[in-house]
Amino acid sequence: MGKGEKLSFKLTSEERRSLKKILQETRHFKLLEMKARALLLCSSGLTDEAAAKQLGLKAPAIARWKREFRKNELKKHPKENPKNKQSVTSSNSDDLSILQTKLGYQFKDPSLLENAITHTSFVNEKKLSRTSANERLEFLGDSVLGLAICSELIEMRPDSPEGVLSKLRSGLVNEYKLSEIAKQIGLGDFLLLGRGEFLSGGREKPSMLADAYEALIAAIYIDGGFEKARCLVSSHFKDCFKNIDKIALTIDSKTRVQELSQEAFKIAPVYVVTSVCGPEHDKVFTVEARLRGEVIGRGSGRSKREAEQKAATEAEGPLRLKIESIKKPLQSSAEKADTGQ
Repeated sequence: MGKGEKLSFKLTSEERRSLKKILQETRHFKLLEMKARALLLCSSGLTDEAAAKQLGLKAPAIARWKREFRKNELKKHPKENPKNKQSVTSSNSDDLSILQTKLGYQFKDPSLLENAITHTSFVNEKKLSRTSANERLEFLGDSVLGLAICSELIEMRPDSPEGVLSKLRSGLVNEYKLSEIAKQIGLGDFLLLGRGEFLSGGREKPSMLADAYEALIAAIYIDGGFEKARCLVSSHFKDCFKNIDKIALTIDSKTRVQELSQEAFKIAPVYVVTSVCGPEHDKVFTVEARLRGEVIGRGSGRSKREAEQKAATEAEGPLRLKIESIKKPLQSSAEKADTGQ
């Protein structure tokens, strides 16, 4: 069958209305929305290949979705919460169960989980109470997460002074790290977003993911107590804790480079963004560390902060050599002066 040929896949008016309702009510769930869009395109006359190309999918997936639809697997869209017609979430209990399974924690009060995944844009669009958004939980979660990380660091580094521990915490509790952990657990797939945020790739925005993760930790803290929250944080950060010495080295590089520059040249290095690549939700920044106009290091990362740290790490070695090359002639001149030569 050629790409221009029409398929015999037809939908009744009721079926089309059902799919459109899915689009309207479940746009916050990417996979289900994609399935609905694919079937609507096929019903308008496109081949599986043409629909797949338009949506950036593979044709066999669309063929499978059509079979599923005929088995009534797709027609079962999320229902409105019967207890509250203006429910915070348009997901059903199965969606929250999936998230709880991925977290390894079952909420005694699932409404806390709903609150944690609800963004302000969704609340504004649905004209819900401001407290339905996750901002308050995010506020609390910032402190709970910080305490959990600090508790782990105190146990891991019993001999480290406060200054070192503070730097380690900053290396762990930041937008980049939190958004990466949120991606690992698939938190973005469950966020309730307004249409504008959804269409602009809100599920992948580091700031939104980091905020939602903090709100999630707060929800677990309220529901199950600090130890439950701490255990979850510990499991999510276990790889970071394994590489804590590497993180400490990277964090200290920027400080050391600044101290060396100030001491030798009485001037601090400048970090310049030279390129930004990738889509809005997955940018990669490249930064150059410059001293008196000369490039002394380069680094790339998912955030400006990460790129700057890597540029500083690369710059530290060359900077030390540069300082040594300046010191040697000065030392030689001083020795000659002392001997009267």
